[in-house]
Amino acid sequence: MKIAELRALEVIDSRARPTVRIVLRIENNQTFWGVAPAGASKGKREVKETRDGGKGFSALRVKNSCEEFNKKYAPLFKGVDAEEIQRLEGLLEKMLEEDVGGNFTIACSAALFKAAASCIGVPVWHLVQKTFADMFDELTPAKNSGRFPRPLMNFINGGVHAGIENDLQEHLVIFKRYNSISEALMDACMLHNHMKNKIKESFGREYTLLADEGGFVPPMKDVRERLDFILECASEIGIEEKIVLGLDCAASQFYDKKSDGYVLLGKKMSRSELVELYEDLASTYPLEYLEDGMAEDDLEGWRMLHGALSKKLSLVGDDLTTTDAEMIEKYGKTLINGVIIKPNQIGTTTRTLKAVKAAMGKGMVIVPSHRSGDSEDSFIADLAAGINADLVKFGAPARGERTCKYNRLIEIYEMEKEKR
Repeated sequence: MKIAELRALEVIDSRARPTVRIVLRIENNQTFWGVAPAGASKGKREVKETRDGGKGFSALRVKNSCEEFNKKYAPLFKGVDAEEIQRLEGLLEKMLEEDVGGNFTIACSAALFKAAASCIGVPVWHLVQKTFADMFDELTPAKNSGRFPRPLMNFINGGVHAGIENDLQEHLVIFKRYNSISEALMDACMLHNHMKNKIKESFGREYTLLADEGGFVPPMKDVRERLDFILECASEIGIEEKIVLGLDCAASQFYDKKSDGYVLLGKKMSRSELVELYEDLASTYPLEYLEDGMAEDDLEGWRMLHGALSKKLSLVGDDLTTTDAEMIEKYGKTLINGVIIKPNQIGTTTRTLKAVKAAMGKGMVIVPSHRSGDSEDSFIADLAAGINADLVKFGAPARGERTCKYNRLIEIYEMEKEKR
């Protein structure tokens, strides 16, 4: 089935900011779409976005960029067989080389994979598996595995997601000891609701408002107070033994270039003092996950952190690696032992699969992730299932742009489990 039309539209994301939606129509008039997410804390090596520019809100707009894309690039897809996914992804590669923004190419990529899967007659996540196999002449571990990604959820926000300077960004819960994704997500919802009620009783209704990724922002300055609160809530609903904790520090946000150190909630810290803080947290709490513990360019800090905690924690790179296969090859197992996978950081699904392949080759923990500015597009859930990721990081079990991804995982798990 050939592509009849492809068009870029300016739409809105979950932070009330403009983003790109690609709508693709095939010859039988079926339509498929993809939407580009955007992050608040971005690694400097991420592929660039194309936006209209100007001052204020106008700088974020993509209306003019969509019009230019529709004139110059959309016609390249017309008449191409929608099943030829690698040829179509090749067109996106050329566009990136011509300086088209990754926000346009990743929205295209999601739409193309959805259309190709429909034309072939397979679920999208199966097409992800098949594309991986075709690219690398091997199957992903998902082919015959009974394992399914476990949710890694943000319950308390800090940092730029909550408008707090020099702060840890996300306080996370891994739903580790569960037999199914459905059971894990129901307990996550129970924890979220219990936490909401407890925050309301303790601090007032205003603190039950949600940050960018669905987490709460209670008036707790200290990371220990926040982790204690999460564990207390988990204990009160009887799931404390089934979960472990994680932190997304987003340390690039509180790195101070002038002093070559860190400023965390107003306190100056050397890299060795920051490592000591993490060591103390790891020895005090059931902490198993630490993301972006050092700034993206602080390689000395990463080496110190890896030496201190790599045998105890998943030390996960995001800003450091930006879903780039070369960066993952370079730093995997020497600075980090886990990696965040964000397709919009690198621009296409096939580039993303190259990053996954590099991480698999290093035996790393693989964590597909949403962005703080996201949408109702659930393609990342199909990607996670297709590569049999270790964890998925889609935010709290609240807000539609987060829950649609978890709901898609439930759908995949429940529809496919009878076949396994």
